[in-house]
Order: sequence, then structure tokens, then C-alpha cells
Amino acid sequence: MRERSKTGRPPKGSEAVRREAILAAARRVFARVGFGAATMDAIAREANAAKRTLYAHFGDKAALFRAVVAAEAGAILAAPGAAPGLRGRLVGFARGVFERIHTEEKAAIFRMVVAEARAFPALARDFHRNGPGRGVGVVAGLLREAASRGEIVCADPRAEARRFSSLLIGDSHLRLVLGLAKPPTRAAARAEAEATVDFFLRALAR
Repeated sequence: MRERSKTGRPPKGSEAVRREAILAAARRVFARVGFGAATMDAIAREANAAKRTLYAHFGDKAALFRAVVAAEAGAILAAPGAAPGLRGRLVGFARGVFERIHTEEKAAIFRMVVAEARAFPALARDFHRNGPGRGVGVVAGLLREAASRGEIVCADPRAEARRFSSLLIGDSHLRLVLGLAKPPTRAAARAEAEATVDFFLRALAR
């Protein structure tokens, strides 16, 4: 039996753990059957949780999908262990993309979004806004700050951030989505992140 506090509430931190478990279960179900076929019942079973718990935390299936995408974006943007400076922060961001997005599960979710975009246009908009679009905004901010310090030449930070995003989610990600490649190892992801950032920054050098 799960320990409870004197007030009858779950122990401190257990709600966050439960939320993470639901998000992980939702990722697996969405990747396995797609958004249209996924049900809150199936996700609840996958998470070993009551369906009412899912509705209490997220409201509905669309909101749960948005939360899944936002959680992944947040993990990437946190850039754990990123070195200081523009290069270090971009490398941290790029590593997050290569390690968290270039996986079999995330490739399946990407395929799902593309396949169901016509039937669920809001799904595609939410995916882009809460995932790639959010990352572009953060990178644009980094570039804008670096340009204001005179470290780089960047007349349009948002346009350059989009180009950077295209480098990160380009041919290697497409081959993974098509089943023509395997996810990179951690060492390969780090090397690719550093090479991509160096290539990108050379174009912005003063």
C-alpha cells in the first residue's frame, strides 16, 4: 500500500511522479497506434492509472498530447551540462535534439503527426508550436543576445534559428523516420551536435 501523509494526501512528490508516468505511457500509446486510435482508456491502462486521473491532470486527449510534446521540448531546452557561451548553449541544445528526438519512439510520433495532420490539423499546429517552434524561439533569443554583444553577425535571428533547426532535424532524422537508419549512440550524438554547431557558427562569424 502506498504511504500517505497525515492529511490523507499522497506523499510529497508522488503527483509529479504520477504525471511523468502518464506522459511516458501516453508517448508509448501515441507512438504505437497513432493519435486517432489512441484512447484515454488505453493510456490509463498503459500507465496503470485510473482514467479519471488522466482527465484530472490533463483534461482530454488533445491536451495530453500537447503535454507530451511540451515535456520533451522542455527537456531539450534545459540542456543539462551545457557549457557557457553561445557555442556551449547551442551544443547543449543540439545534443538534446539528437539524443531525445532521434529515437525510434519519437520517430514513430513524428510519423503519426504527419499521417494524421489532415484529419487533425490542430494536432499538427500544437506539435509544431510546442515542439520545434518553441525551440526556434529559444535559439533565436540566444542568437539575438550574441549579436547584440558583437559576437556574431545575425540580421534575422529567427530566420537563422529556423536554419539551425533544419540542420538538426534534417537528413539523419528523415532516414530514421523512414526506417533507413538507427538512432545515434550518445557519443555519436555529441559529435554530431558539435559538428553541426561549428558548421552553423562559421556562417555567422564576424
